[in-house]
Amino acid sequence: MDDREWMYTDRVTRASMTNEWIEKTNEFLEGAWAQAEGSRFMWCPYKSCGNQKRKTKKVMGEHLVNYGFTPDYTRWIFHGEAHRMRDEVVRHGANKAECWSMMVDKWISEDWARQHALCRERRLMMAGPAHHQGSLSLGEYKNTWSESHPGQSCNDFTAYAMSHMGRAKSDVAYNPAAPPEAYTNPSIHARINAYTEVGRALHGETWDPTTAPLSGEAIMRAGQGKKHGRYLIANSLVDTASTPSLSQLRASTTDSTPPIRLRPETSVASMH
Repeated sequence: MDDREWMYTDRVTRASMTNEWIEKTNEFLEGAWAQAEGSRFMWCPYKSCGNQKRKTKKVMGEHLVNYGFTPDYTRWIFHGEAHRMRDEVVRHGANKAECWSMMVDKWISEDWARQHALCRERRLMMAGPAHHQGSLSLGEYKNTWSESHPGQSCNDFTAYAMSHMGRAKSDVAYNPAAPPEAYTNPSIHARINAYTEVGRALHGETWDPTTAPLSGEAIMRAGQGKKHGRYLIANSLVDTASTPSLSQLRASTTDSTPPIRLRPETSVASMH
């Protein structure tokens, strides 16, 4: 790894930057855009942008001159050097090289880094926390809630709903009449209602999501399919083997089946 100390020591303020800083920053910009594959925008490494906002080359250059680089950005993984970090990490797992290499390819890829930044940006736009699971998976939340509330039932649907209402060991309980404000994010209320409505249209008015197994078809129809790789609700608990694809649903949709609905906006959608 090249010595990148110049990024921070050679520019203290806009009025005090060395010729080396100017020269190497220009090299950074030229090198980054040489790998941009024709794109007019790239992630900006200025402190406030923090590699989470895309800017033109001109704007990025102005940001760097005026404000400098974001702290500790000496591995330029957003600007063509993801492979260098990959090689560095792989060396630590040389005795299990093939497996380690596959893991690192996923973790340190530029696509993953971009997706991570976009998800973080969407998360910051949410009004409340994503959920109350803590470090628990949804399945673990369900088991913990059941252990903490002996004699009370909890299926996958209610576990999903309650994970957005309170912690598993609290006195949280699912109430279908609860208002949007009862959830970590109002879109959870909208998702639950959409799933319930479509489920009853598919399985009959007596169908009860709190006692029935998750309906993969209802989830797909209520949430515009598996959008961005995630189901509308209870993503980790959906039985993928029995859940039809969006193309299969479109092919089987008739006037008598519920339509495929649009999903709530991602700016207010839970990332769980």
